[in-house]
Amino acid sequence: MNAPALSLPDLPGMESFLEATGMVGKLDDDGLEKYYALAYQLTQLGQHQQAGRLFGLLCLYRPRELRLWQGAALCARKLKDYPTAVRAYMRCLALAPDDNGFAFDVVDCLCLANERPAALAVLGEMVRTAKAIGDEDYRVRAQRVLDRLQGDGHEQPA
Repeated sequence: MNAPALSLPDLPGMESFLEATGMVGKLDDDGLEKYYALAYQLTQLGQHQQAGRLFGLLCLYRPRELRLWQGAALCARKLKDYPTAVRAYMRCLALAPDDNGFAFDVVDCLCLANERPAALAVLGEMVRTAKAIGDEDYRVRAQRVLDRLQGDGHEQPA
């Protein structure tokens, strides 16, 4: 039985709303650290549903804080809520575009969600991006994953 979705904030509209109302940044640094520590502890205890909800709430108040989105993505992934994990990893990638590990996390979650065509499309874009920026290691890694997924007889993990 699947756990209910974590309901991460819909950032394109929510972030604008919170900025317009002055809510972004209202959580002070001490409060953020306190709640982040609690969410982290819940994650370490395997209480991913509760931790994910707390990370999601923190993401509302600090939508540009990478570690919050990483926590939300991890919790969603542990709960097998792959669409939410993809959204959170995409936000991580937007916040840290030089960290291509998040792109591979997106691909992994798409595969786990049986969204192979979407994973192939993301990998193709990763290869094109790597070529454009001249990152040969990234291009080779993405191309290998792409080739493996496109190969005959590829089976999805159980």
